[in-house]
Amino acid sequence: MAKLQIIIIVVLFGLLPPKLTASLYFNAPLTKAYSQIMEMNLSGARTITKAELIKNPDNQLPIYIETYALFIEIAINQNEEKYDAFLEKSDLLLSKLEKEKETPLKRYFMADIYMLRAAIKGLDNSYFSALLEVRNAYQNSTENLKKYPNFTPQLKMAGLLNIVFGSVPEKYSWMLQMVGLKGSIKKGFEQLAHLQAEVLAGKYSWLTTESLVIYQFCQLNYGNTQEYLKSLSPKLLHLQDSLAKTNSIVCYSAVSLYRHKGDNEKIIHLLEDFKPPKNYQKFYFLDFLAGEAYLYRMDNKSITYFNRYLQEFKGTHYRKSALQRMGWYYLIFDNHLKFLEYNKRILTEGNDLLDSDKKALKSTKQGEKPNKYLLKCRLLFDGGYYREAEAVFLVHNPRAVLKTDKEFLEYQYRMGRLYDEWNKDEKAIEFYLKTIETGRNDPSYFAANSALHLGMLYENRNELEKAKRMYSMVLDLDFDEYHNSITQKARAGLNRLEN
Repeated sequence: MAKLQIIIIVVLFGLLPPKLTASLYFNAPLTKAYSQIMEMNLSGARTITKAELIKNPDNQLPIYIETYALFIEIAINQNEEKYDAFLEKSDLLLSKLEKEKETPLKRYFMADIYMLRAAIKGLDNSYFSALLEVRNAYQNSTENLKKYPNFTPQLKMAGLLNIVFGSVPEKYSWMLQMVGLKGSIKKGFEQLAHLQAEVLAGKYSWLTTESLVIYQFCQLNYGNTQEYLKSLSPKLLHLQDSLAKTNSIVCYSAVSLYRHKGDNEKIIHLLEDFKPPKNYQKFYFLDFLAGEAYLYRMDNKSITYFNRYLQEFKGTHYRKSALQRMGWYYLIFDNHLKFLEYNKRILTEGNDLLDSDKKALKSTKQGEKPNKYLLKCRLLFDGGYYREAEAVFLVHNPRAVLKTDKEFLEYQYRMGRLYDEWNKDEKAIEFYLKTIETGRNDPSYFAANSALHLGMLYENRNELEKAKRMYSMVLDLDFDEYHNSITQKARAGLNRLEN
């Protein structure tokens, strides 16, 4: 899911204020086109840009909007056939913008385009080439801030890049140094907070969606999540929930927020209320998320939404994950034939480029059959149904229903996570420590993620030395699953404490 989240963030980089330059400017129709892009009404936006190119052929903004629309189409539909077309179109636009006179908008546009190019190359698994595009975005953004320090919109990208680069695990930092990149988590959050404050004050209302989603994405993935959740104002939540009724990207962001808050019923309510505009580009992943939300509630509607995702989405991402979750539903309700049926499909459908799909394929190839009690506890926990999750092992004695040491290790980890999110700190600490003790030499992520969340728990209790020890332990542990995301969050935690 981490790759998808990055794609969604870079989708948001294109919106600019209605300000005039010599041949790079907004007018009422183009402002409307941007609005339609944000609602994923790509055909409506393209109709406007074609008319504007006829009326004002020297204005580069319609070309940018069309390039932006093509990127969204590629990213959402996973349309690999159009990668080269996008790169050619964006390359031509960059050459035209380079000839423009220097204004804040020029470098702002160019930085955004380079980030879109980086995302496309990342989708094509050309990671080093993508890194070079990110460097170009970084250089243009940095140069723009130096020349125009009061151009607040530039803080959008500057803040994100500072946070992402500042949280890169130390063993990979040489790659950033090699291409001249550096970051600071503290500075990045300050930049995004400043941008959002000005937006909410009404100064840059056109940036409302971007500032909301990007700042929230960074807080949930690189910040102190619990502190962020406590700090959210009712006004901000109301704004987000209102936008989420028609805006796919905000709806996705809101689902992510309420997932962290453990409020699955709110997620179901949001997804049921989502009514996009006509002629919009469908964001198929919302069906996947609806399938998960109903699965957490043990509701057979999950099968309906997962089937819709598999039937309507023509790409390959998250197909194995959807099939795995459908199998889980039937396993929990003791339909073993259906479980085996969906497991068999995992071997042949979709790809395994994303962590979630990779894990589904690996589990199937190894012939793993989840313990249904552990699985039920996990899914109820993921939905925020903490009392029901705890009840699974109150009704069933763990020693009686868990058959292997690995299953018992997972049980300890699940209980630690359960009591942590339930704010029962002492029980959480007890189970986390047991997990670390018994699982530190296991290749699974249970011990490492226990250390990570124990570090966060200690950080929130202001027991900073203990927090540092836990974050450092994550970096010392040898494990395979979710390695990059867990170590990156641990590094971000150490950076927060050092600052």
